[in-house]
Amino acid sequence: HINGKIKGIISEKVLDELVNNLHKKLPETIPNLKKLIVNSPPEIRKNPVGINLKVRRLVHEKDQLIFVAAVKSKANYFVTGNIKDFSVTKLEVLTGIKIVTPSQLVKGLKL
Repeated sequence: HINGKIKGIISEKVLDELVNNLHKKLPETIPNLKKLIVNSPPEIRKNPVGINLKVRRLVHEKDQLIFVAAVKSKANYFVTGNIKDFSVTKLEVLTGIKIVTPSQLVKGLKL
């Protein structure tokens, strides 16, 4: 994202969760996050209002808003460390979004 090879998109919910987790677990990293947000901001998407019934069935409840935000942003990839919370194959067919872990994304894009 910083080098312009990909476009970073993050939902408000994920950004809030990231900030809260960093404050609790790695507070020394907050200045780096602020620097990233100021110097190379990702596109920040508002949390969606509704959730598609099909998505409800295929995504764990806690991740539904995040995934719907990705769908609405027309993302090519959805990056998650909790891939087990998603019916990956069914969602990829339904939405066209490739669901990957961070390491799969880096390997797949050869970054």
